[in-house]
Amino acid sequence: MQKFTVEPEALRRAAYVVDAAADHAGVQTSLTPTRNLGHARLSAAAEELLQSLTGGWTEATTQIDAVAASLRATAQIYERADADGERDAHAIGAQR
Repeated sequence: MQKFTVEPEALRRAAYVVDAAADHAGVQTSLTPTRNLGHARLSAAAEELLQSLTGGWTEATTQIDAVAASLRATAQIYERADADGERDAHAIGAQR
């Protein structure tokens, strides 16, 4: 049987790194509203592009947040599994 080890705290640290990277990227990519570019169609196109980029960034941020949340949830799952396994091992040992 193969064996592997998971460190829940390492998963939490990874979630923190993902959160920090998303926060940093959010600050670096903040977009300002377009100004009048001198031509109505050009201004409208620039505004549409800005809205498109903002929507895409919002979706990416949502997905990044979900990754961090999943890492934290996975850490909890492994901790519960370890606790349950330890409890079961003690129960089996007590029955012998």
